[in-house]
Amino acid sequence: MEHKTRPVINDDLIHAEGGAWKLKTGEAAPWKFERSYGCGQIAASTHLMLFRSATLGYLDSTRDVGTENFGGIRPSCWFSAIPAGGMVLVPDGSSKCACSYQTRAWLALQQQE
Repeated sequence: MEHKTRPVINDDLIHAEGGAWKLKTGEAAPWKFERSYGCGQIAASTHLMLFRSATLGYLDSTRDVGTENFGGIRPSCWFSAIPAGGMVLVPDGSSKCACSYQTRAWLALQQQE
């Protein structure tokens, strides 16, 4: 099993940047993870994985569309965003960066009903 980030265990699957594996058997599971350049770890909830992918990247497991990006914000190089309590909390990661990300702010996002 080869991976580039710390793994995330979600139900009976282990997810990492190198792929996904069944927790009990170690067999490879069908899952594709792609991101643009970026450091940092994957943070996850049941249906959402968040990570740095140039901007804030995410995978929504309820839709099979691959990596999407929430642009304009630079997540940090550690845990870029925190999914908790039905919200996504994103601290500013650009405060000590000379890069040209447009939004230097913390975000709190909540699912629309």
